[in-house]
Amino acid sequence: MAIFKDRIEIFNPGNFPDGHTPRDFIRGEERSLLRNPLIANTLYLASDIERWGSGLRRVHAACADAKIKVEFKNIKTGFLVIFYRPEFAEKELKKIGGLNEGVNEGVNEGVNALFSYIRKNPGKRAPYISRVLKVPQKTIERWLKNLKIKGKIKYKGSTKTGGYEAG
Repeated sequence: MAIFKDRIEIFNPGNFPDGHTPRDFIRGEERSLLRNPLIANTLYLASDIERWGSGLRRVHAACADAKIKVEFKNIKTGFLVIFYRPEFAEKELKKIGGLNEGVNEGVNEGVNALFSYIRKNPGKRAPYISRVLKVPQKTIERWLKNLKIKGKIKYKGSTKTGGYEAG
């Protein structure tokens, strides 16, 4: 999964069966081809999936209802689903200081949001930041590592009472 300012991309290394496109399944022109029926049946019986082979159609319909542009692409290395963000919520970003302040190009927006938060709220630890930004702690820790490597932040104080600040 890759998250960009204007879109979210989900990549699957699996390919569609030869001669089939995502559109064939969205339109209902093709039936689901289970690659591993035992796993599919187990997930169905465990109520982890609703039906076989209706995912693309349901995603497409949900996006249409929400007026979100979605694109399904067969590429040489697999399959890509791209969700385009309708409008970037500027006022939401301003609440945490904006996403593009002070971090090098190419770093994802989540890292930028974290950096902005740390600049405005020094001395906070990962669990606290995770709760405030509503991002899983493991993700916050990964982003913190990225910022530390780039020299943008540092940890100051003891392990139990210290926190991060702009470096």
